[in-house]
Amino acid sequence: MSARGPSRPDFRSTGTTGGAGPVVVCRAWDLARGLLAGLPRRWRHTVAVAHCAALLTRTLGSAEERDLLSAAAWLHDIGYPEPVAETGFHPFDGADYLRRHGWPPRLVALVAHHSGAIFVARARGLAEALHAYPREQTALSDALTYADQTTGPTGERLTVRDRMADMLRRHGSGSPNARVHHERGPYLLAVAARVEQRLRAAGFAHLGEPACDIPVTPGPGVPDHARMSRHEPTNEPTATRWSGSTAHPDMWVDPHDDPRESADQPVGERATLLDYLRRYRLTLEMKCTGLDAEQLARRSVPPSTMSLLGLLRHLADVERHWFRQELAGQHAPRRYRVADDRDGDFNGAVADPDVVDDAWRAWRAEVAFAEEVVAGIADLGTRGATGVPLRDVLVHMIEEYARHCGHADLLRERIDGRVGQ
Repeated sequence: MSARGPSRPDFRSTGTTGGAGPVVVCRAWDLARGLLAGLPRRWRHTVAVAHCAALLTRTLGSAEERDLLSAAAWLHDIGYPEPVAETGFHPFDGADYLRRHGWPPRLVALVAHHSGAIFVARARGLAEALHAYPREQTALSDALTYADQTTGPTGERLTVRDRMADMLRRHGSGSPNARVHHERGPYLLAVAARVEQRLRAAGFAHLGEPACDIPVTPGPGVPDHARMSRHEPTNEPTATRWSGSTAHPDMWVDPHDDPRESADQPVGERATLLDYLRRYRLTLEMKCTGLDAEQLARRSVPPSTMSLLGLLRHLADVERHWFRQELAGQHAPRRYRVADDRDGDFNGAVADPDVVDDAWRAWRAEVAFAEEVVAGIADLGTRGATGVPLRDVLVHMIEEYARHCGHADLLRERIDGRVGQ
């Protein structure tokens, strides 16, 4: 699953028009990350809303509703960027974009009506247009609104009252939001009261606003990613194991959704080696998809400093060393490993969105360079600048990725329970 830009999946061909599943959640993350790439503050807000939504899945009864909440949390603000914004009212614009690209109708409607959008739509003259999407008032819609309304513009945790006050300051007294605040404000407070009651009923004690910021210990079955700020492994709950595949539970996704699958079988040694390396690179990327900065930076168990983000940085340096330095003969010092910190690729893998973005850019740049270098060498026996044959480099890279994809399997399962080849 690529995180390079907005995806436009046609769910009508996959039989998922009515609801959601883990694949939809991953695609929602991918689409949101691509569309909001140029709006870093909005992306930080979205990541924090998704964090809160992960905790609030405890208030929902079915796996489908939990997936719908997670997907809607990632997608709720995609109506802001220019490629999507048409009316300037982001709930409607985001929903309209999703509808036109075949996303599940209930998910589209959740985005359309999140956070009391109908009240503001009336002030904007868009109520009739918004009514095209069914408005539900359920534990699921409450959870989405609560996650959004307890998250500030840059991801900080706020009470609902503080969030509303901040909104009024930013939008101004003459804004549509301000004109309907006498209706929308009580509605949002009532939503918050219902959500917090459901959280208490689900076993979360001593909750106050905002509940998503309380360092609670979830009960059995709550995904590990619902823990908002815990890094230490002591007494962590076991994440529920799940797969994105509906056909084969030991696979990451269904075959028709798997970018590693190809109708063309490799023929010959060179094609086989390159295909194995291509698949392993994609596997690493897929294991990292759908996670935010905190999850990617989450370490395994003491004393190890290994994390998925660390693996991404490490493999960017490995690609750089073998293809730039060993084959192409470039002077290419490692990006992250330095003399006084030989484990800098792992030690520097901190939970910062900028660090994550840098790692993805570095890894993709090195992979692109590697592919270009290999394409220019016809014979596997050709030796590079330092005397190492291309064949040896490709075999070593397959070995390197195979080892670290095994690490990635365990790291990802520990984060949110997702498993699969």
